[in-house]
Amino acid sequence: MSDCFTEAGFPSQPQSDGSLQIDDGPDDQQEAFRNAAEVCREQSGEPKLASLTQAQVGVLYDLQLEAGVCLRDAGFRTVEMPSRETWVSQYVAAQQSTSTSSFPVTPWDGLHLQDAEESCRQPGLQDVFARMGSGG
Repeated sequence: MSDCFTEAGFPSQPQSDGSLQIDDGPDDQQEAFRNAAEVCREQSGEPKLASLTQAQVGVLYDLQLEAGVCLRDAGFRTVEMPSRETWVSQYVAAQQSTSTSSFPVTPWDGLHLQDAEESCRQPGLQDVFARMGSGG
């Protein structure tokens, strides 16, 4: 997937933990970045959203709320998160969707990820599993 992002104009580098460090470009390139992400995920066969239980999605919601606090404390303007019930139902519906437009909102929406991640860490699946005590 790294080559796909780089070819789309967003240099990326695989990391030792299996993640991908991607330069998502300046703010005026965020729509192009989201489009490239959708194309690259489709080409790689990677699922658009992880398949999680409702309880796991609830934990992810809590982690996103905590990330939102961190981002606001760091001076970023974040989007308003919907209620837990709404967000969980949106996530569950998006798991079955083929479109990234159905993703539920997160505090990271509209932010330049590279800048935001210098201040706060985006929650991931490992955080959900750690919070639930299952370790993955």
